[in-house]
Amino acid sequence: MLRELGDWDFLPIYAKIAEMLRSKIKSGDLKPGAQLPTEKELCRLYNVSRGTIQKALNLLVSEGIISRRRGIGSFVLIHL
Repeated sequence: MLRELGDWDFLPIYAKIAEMLRSKIKSGDLKPGAQLPTEKELCRLYNVSRGTIQKALNLLVSEGIISRRRGIGSFVLIHL
């Protein structure tokens, strides 16, 4: 959706990562209850720092899309 609006190039990296994860949830690649890759795996996948991944995940938490449990992981709450 953001790509269609032309705002994609102006978004911070963490927002782009959050949008990509949102898209995976929306497409069904990540279903409710599914565990997301670890922060370390996401850092490698997107070639960014842990802080950037944490901001992206926290954005999804604030939107009620995922939940995070320290020492356990991040999980999809809803299907978009």
